[in-house]
Amino acid sequence: MHSDHSHFVNVDGARVHYQEFGDAAKPPLVLVHGYTASVYVWKTAAPMLAEAGYRVIAVDLLGFGYSDKPPWFDYSMQAQARMVARCRGRLGAG
Repeated sequence: MHSDHSHFVNVDGARVHYQEFGDAAKPPLVLVHGYTASVYVWKTAAPMLAEAGYRVIAVDLLGFGYSDKPPWFDYSMQAQARMVARCRGRLGAG
């Protein structure tokens, strides 16, 4: 769904999939799916939030969706949170 909005960014040696909607000049809103899900859960909400005036970035956590599933990664919540923070930095979303 929304493959035309799909992109990849390298974060700490892992390829992270994300989808981006809206104007890059608008305030960023980062969406993170829950356990065993992917960016697909945002298929309806992400475009609507972009229409409401946000730059929406929906991230596939490592091990989920189209993001890499590296065997060396610590899949704890803390490690995933650090990865999302670094991803935001790489995308200029603060």
